[in-house]
Amino acid sequence: MGIIKIPPEVNTETAYEAFTSSGTWTRPGTNVDWIFYILVGGGGGGGGGHHQAPADDDGGSGGGGGEIVQGILPVSGNVTVTIGAAANGGAENTNGTAGNNSSLAGTITVTALGGAAGIKGQTMLGGGRGGGSYAPAATTASAEDGADSTSGGGIFQSRTSGACAGAGGDGSGGEAGGDGGDSPFASGGTGGALADSDEGGGGGGGASYGAGANGGSNAVGANAAANSGAGGGGGAGDDNTGFAGGNGGSGYAMLFWYE
Repeated sequence: MGIIKIPPEVNTETAYEAFTSSGTWTRPGTNVDWIFYILVGGGGGGGGGHHQAPADDDGGSGGGGGEIVQGILPVSGNVTVTIGAAANGGAENTNGTAGNNSSLAGTITVTALGGAAGIKGQTMLGGGRGGGSYAPAATTASAEDGADSTSGGGIFQSRTSGACAGAGGDGSGGEAGGDGGDSPFASGGTGGALADSDEGGGGGGGASYGAGANGGSNAVGANAAANSGAGGGGGAGDDNTGFAGGNGGSGYAMLFWYE
C-alpha cells in the first residue's frame, strides 16, 4: 500500500481516503461541497554512472523529489485521481527519466509536478546536479567532487505556497556523491561513498513526502519507496562499468472531508 499518512481527525464526522494508485473519489452526498487534499508528484529517476577507460569513472546525480501541494478543492461530483507512476533510473551513461505528474480532476484540476531527472555521469567530471520538481537546478557537469544539493538551488524548490520538493545531489568523479535535498517531510538520500580513488559515487535522491533514495557506492543507485514521491539515487561509476540509477518513487494523494 505504500506510505499512508493520515491527518489528525478533527471529530467523528471526518472521513478520508488515501490513493496509492490512480482511481476515482466518489462524492458521498450533495452535502459535501469541498475536500482538503495533499497531492504528491512522482520522483525523478537517478542518472546512470559513467565509465571510460582508463580511469574516468563518474557517478550520476540523484533524481529530484516530486512536488507536494495541499489545499481545498471545491467539488460538485466525483473526482478523478491520477497518481504519477514511478520514473525509471538511467542505464550506464544515460540520464534518468523525469517523474510523472499527479492530479485531481473535478470541478477544477490540481496538479503536483513530477521531480526532475537525474543526470548521467559526465566525462572527466561528476554528474550534473539533479533537480527539484518545479525549478530544476543546473544540469551541466559539476565540479570533480560531489556537492550536496543545498549548494545549488536551496533545500527545496517551491512553486506555490505549500509546494515543495528536494533537489537531487550531485554525482562525482573520484569523490563521494552529494546528498539529496531535504523536504519539510523527509530527508534527502545519502550520496554514494567513495569506493576507490578513481571511482565516483552517485548522488542521493531528493526528498518529497518520503525520504530520497541513496546514491550508489560501486553499485546501482537505490530505488525510492513506492508512494514516497522521492528521487532515485544516482548510479556509481567504477573501473569497469557505469552503474544504473535508481527508480523514483510513485506519487500519492490523501483526501479528507466532513460528512
